[in-house]
Amino acid sequence: MDWPSLDKIPQILINIASNWNTAIHAPKTLLSHSPSDQQIIDALTFYLEMLVISFIFTAPLILKHKSELGDKMKMLASGAFAVLSLLLLALVGDLAFRLFGGHGTFATTFMALAYGSGPYGPFMTLASLLIYASLPAKLKPYALAPATAKNVGETALKDPRTNRSLFVLGSLLTLAVMVLSYVVFLRCLIVVQGTRGLRTVGGIIVALIAAGIVNKLITPIASIIMPAPDEELVEVPAATAADIAARAS
Repeated sequence: MDWPSLDKIPQILINIASNWNTAIHAPKTLLSHSPSDQQIIDALTFYLEMLVISFIFTAPLILKHKSELGDKMKMLASGAFAVLSLLLLALVGDLAFRLFGGHGTFATTFMALAYGSGPYGPFMTLASLLIYASLPAKLKPYALAPATAKNVGETALKDPRTNRSLFVLGSLLTLAVMVLSYVVFLRCLIVVQGTRGLRTVGGIIVALIAAGIVNKLITPIASIIMPAPDEELVEVPAATAADIAARAS
């Protein structure tokens, strides 16, 4: 395998930034009803580039965290499982639209995923870093693992050391980016499936219901890879505990 020379790296970064900008502002221009092999490879390359950028944001935090190597591997495995789960949700969306006359393929659906949801992955990672920064040390690894990020909130809010304002801000931004990415994915999916009117509405409704069911099914599997935070991780300092008891009385 030939690695790019150093003088080509700036041009590669410019191309990534250009594709990223296009995927955010005009994702439909990158789609095709009958994509060529090169177009599919380009979509896969772009999707992997977004994953690499997201990983670059979190890698230093994972590596510097004072935990066993096994815990770090769990966080990485949880991230990989999240990617596979996203691909599964894309397949579910494809099947849902086909029930209503959609004529897309998994290749076109993947392109809708890559250019619809892919560009927002790094932004979601940045938003999750706000949640990471708001947590006490023992809860931080759970914010970096997709399998437990959504479950860490209840435990974190019970811990007085949590920066609640920053936690709420990070949670709202993460939710907003997540919803936006799924909406753009659905809009791209409508384009490649070629549905209209009630068929489109039916496809969206079935896709959302199916996505909820799949999410319920894969959550227990994800929790095996990275178990949810335990109540024992919440350590209330003695002074704080006394204050809480005084308020309660």
